Amino acid sequence: MSTQMNPGQSLGAMETVETVGKVELLRGLHRVVVFFVALWYVVISMKAFLASVTVLRGIELKDQGITVHESTLIVAYAGESAINESPLVQKVLGGSTDLRDDTVYLVTNSSCSFTECTAVAGYDSVVYGNSFARFLFNSLQKYATDDLAYLTELELIAPVIDCTFDLLVSLDEAVTQLRMYFLVRQKSNTSETLLLSALFSTQDFQLDQQYQSGAALFATIAAIDDMRATEVTHGFAIARNYPYESEPHFSSCKLLGVDSDDNFWRLECFPSANSTDSVKEVCTAFRTGV
Repeated sequence: MSTQMNPGQSLGAMETVETVGKVELLRGLHRVVVFFVALWYVVISMKAFLASVTVLRGIELKDQGITVHESTLIVAYAGESAINESPLVQKVLGGSTDLRDDTVYLVTNSSCSFTECTAVAGYDSVVYGNSFARFLFNSLQKYATDDLAYLTELELIAPVIDCTFDLLVSLDEAVTQLRMYFLVRQKSNTSETLLLSALFSTQDFQLDQQYQSGAALFATIAAIDDMRATEVTHGFAIARNYPYESEPHFSSCKLLGVDSDDNFWRLECFPSANSTDSVKEVCTAFRTGV
């Protein structure tokens, strides 16, 4: 004996099927959205990590037309997360963020020295020595203003030298560029560490306002507290007339642009906190050309 479904039951069944279909569609859309959000997060994380890697290896200024000189060990020692969790801090320094009186020299992927680049015969032990590295950091910190004012809130744990830096290995007698790193901690929270990437280069400068020109030491500084950071900000400083003065009197600068005609960098430079000097526009270029 057959059973017939009345119109009301048929309509209800159809509505149930439609409801189930809508739920399944929403679930499918949700899965798709979750997948693309996860993919987006991976892409962003990779971009952030690559940005940090680019800075640490020394190729961040390639798009400015500057000859690139690379370091290859520092990235592995910086790790893939917070600097405080990095192999540099946890393995090399045993997890300690205490202030030290030496420099960390990265010799290979698995070995370090606290005295020199032991695998580089004849390397310059003066410019890459502990005393000079600390001298440069102290000078930057002493005159830091504007974008580099945060340096006054830091304490130097130890300079870090990557012994694979190609100019160090090739024995750059002219000392056109120095690349070093500074492992630092916050004065207000000594367990919070950062890794400063520092590129120092000898350049020529022009100060048209005062009809001055000559040699200068130019510094590019980037602070990294986490290799997953979405942005890495660069700060600039210039010490006019160094090395013809006893110490580099750094002025913090903003990069205004690069002149298309002569490739000079145009910088707006700010006086130190206790100076009566005024803001100046300085042009600078590498001795070997930009």
